[in-house]
Amino acid sequence: MKFKTTPYAHQLDEYRHSCELESRGLFWEMGCGKTKPCIDTAAHLYEKGAIRGLLVLAPNGVHRNWVVDELPTHMPDEVASQMRVMHWMTSKAGNKAHADEAAAVLAHDGLSVVCMSYNGIMTDKGAKFIKRFVDDRQCMGVLDESPYIKSPGAKRTKRILALAKYLPYRRILTGTVVDDKPFDVYTQIKWLDESAWNSVGCGDYSAFKATFGVWQTRQLGNGRQFPELIRFRNLPMLNEVVTKYGSRLLKENVLDLPPKLYSKRYFELTPAQWRAYTDLRDEMLTWIDGQPITAALAITMRLRLQQVTSGYLPTEDPDTDEQQLVPLGDKNPRIDALLDVISEADGQQVIVWAKYRYDIDHILAALREAKIDAVRYDGQCTESEAGEAVDAFKAGDARVFVANPAKGAEGITLTCAKTVVYFNNSYKLSKRLQSEDRAHRIGQEHAVQIIDLCAQDTVDDQIINALRTKYEMAATVQGDELRNWI
Repeated sequence: MKFKTTPYAHQLDEYRHSCELESRGLFWEMGCGKTKPCIDTAAHLYEKGAIRGLLVLAPNGVHRNWVVDELPTHMPDEVASQMRVMHWMTSKAGNKAHADEAAAVLAHDGLSVVCMSYNGIMTDKGAKFIKRFVDDRQCMGVLDESPYIKSPGAKRTKRILALAKYLPYRRILTGTVVDDKPFDVYTQIKWLDESAWNSVGCGDYSAFKATFGVWQTRQLGNGRQFPELIRFRNLPMLNEVVTKYGSRLLKENVLDLPPKLYSKRYFELTPAQWRAYTDLRDEMLTWIDGQPITAALAITMRLRLQQVTSGYLPTEDPDTDEQQLVPLGDKNPRIDALLDVISEADGQQVIVWAKYRYDIDHILAALREAKIDAVRYDGQCTESEAGEAVDAFKAGDARVFVANPAKGAEGITLTCAKTVVYFNNSYKLSKRLQSEDRAHRIGQEHAVQIIDLCAQDTVDDQIINALRTKYEMAATVQGDELRNWI
């Protein structure tokens, strides 16, 4: 096959090894270029007559990148000339023009490609269309960022697993097959091979959890109890199964990229913030005195403390019982620390990741006051607004890209930035790693400064330590060597 873009050596090796395999996982670290061998494989299978359709399911916004960037860049011209691509847009699924495009892609004689978000397949119209699409033609199915199906009981997971039997060729793409815990790999591998876990005696998810976890019954009182995870086990055996179904690559092994340079920027809370922080911490200690602390409760406690370190006091509205966030004074030292970092970047472009919408609101307000051009990329943006924000940042029309990792960690390339700032962190390992690599990937020519803002002597460091623990566990399952991180 004549490639449209010349593959790197590792991409060519993967293509040669897997282009005719029915199932394959590309567990490549973000930035290694795992989309290209997937597109080349689809082109090869189409040319040999094995498929006439390509279905790509991806996070919202990432599916658009397949349409506007990845397919035009990498699909060989001979196949592209016979290809019809549909960008399924859930918000327009009821429009006549959208319906006509759906009918056209179903009727197309060449290679039909449908790119849909995971949210799209959860709608009745999206699910019905995909069922028709895979019924009408032999298809290759791709799950981009496959941890989106990590929860076996979720409706989305069940719906996507049911698709597998209609797809003779299946691929999953992710840099973090383990997002939160080793159990995350179960459904991802199952989508590749229904019987994959039988080889280690796991006929169902309950047996899987018993094989790879040690549990005990925790009594809650009043006759209530729940199974509590004590520790993970047999992780090398889990790694053997994951390795059997895919390849794992790290950027440092296959690409000559400049380094990531990690640092923390500490700041002190204001007296008002510190009083609120200690009061809330003491209140929580009193509240849990003598009560069992579940993992979910511990995380909730830490997140409320984190809100205080970000400059807001979580309070309950007496009329609605809903949580409200009240600013703790006029001064916000976290915002001040961010402005200092941006100033030190000396006019260069900066990416700022923040987990809360109100954080982004206040960051943008502070940047406007400082007369610094910025764009927003989070759940408040429509799909078109998000695309415009990316385009503006790449074009240099905005100096700062302010985003939520839940929205922007996947599928966009922002190598124009050399500084990445974490205003605060969540507990999502995959979102942290993916968001780091929006700037650190193919095309980056400079060292990338990654800076975490941390309130001194607070929960900020605890959250980073929790992320590091998850990273070390994921490395064991994925077979990675441990590296310095954060």
